[in-house]
Amino acid sequence: MILLDELGDVADEVRRLCSDLRTRHPAARRVMLVSAVGGEGTTTVASLFGMAAAETAGGNVLLIDANIRSPSVHRRFGIPLELGLRDCEASAKPLIHIRASGWHGLSLVTAGSDNRRSLHALQRSGQLDTLAAQLATDFQFVLWDAPPFNVYPDAGFLAPFVDGVVIVIESDRTRIEEVAELRRRLDYLDIAVLGAVLNRSRRYFGARRRSRSERLPVPRPKHNSLPWLLGG
Repeated sequence: MILLDELGDVADEVRRLCSDLRTRHPAARRVMLVSAVGGEGTTTVASLFGMAAAETAGGNVLLIDANIRSPSVHRRFGIPLELGLRDCEASAKPLIHIRASGWHGLSLVTAGSDNRRSLHALQRSGQLDTLAAQLATDFQFVLWDAPPFNVYPDAGFLAPFVDGVVIVIESDRTRIEEVAELRRRLDYLDIAVLGAVLNRSRRYFGARRRSRSERLPVPRPKHNSLPWLLGG
């Protein structure tokens, strides 16, 4: 399991980001973390963010692995994949298995068994709506680790159940055209962008602010957003 306390400057940055989010968007209790094309480190950022949120929120935080195309939250925390989102049982109140993460105050829902069940199937049956509402009531803060937005339609199915998104961008890898396309898709669905994380950067703003020529250009969102930076 990733231990936040062992990550030094990265841990400080994640805690600051979480604090900034709660300060600037106090009503955002259901947040989706998403990237454009995949491989940008969304699950790692979501895991660290969940730990920091559990600290600042005083616990009662849930991280859901909704990336059923390529699940990995279970590996980050060393727990079984089974009994997760895809194993949600149909009933008036859907049954879902909530797991302990090993980090105080942070609970997990894995992607679930490889049973070929899709988010679309859950959404079409109405189970996703009921489950999302139930979890938002049971937990103070809910994080959704979503599949890449430009590649799969899955994140769009989660849009009605979140208050906004945090975009994860990989430094020197994610293309500006891909981020622009992601923003267009988010705007079309009227999903608020709460912030963006520049992941795996070689430098930190805290150590030395990048010169204008070194910064990755990101389209200015319509909604208020936070420019964030993580290394790794």
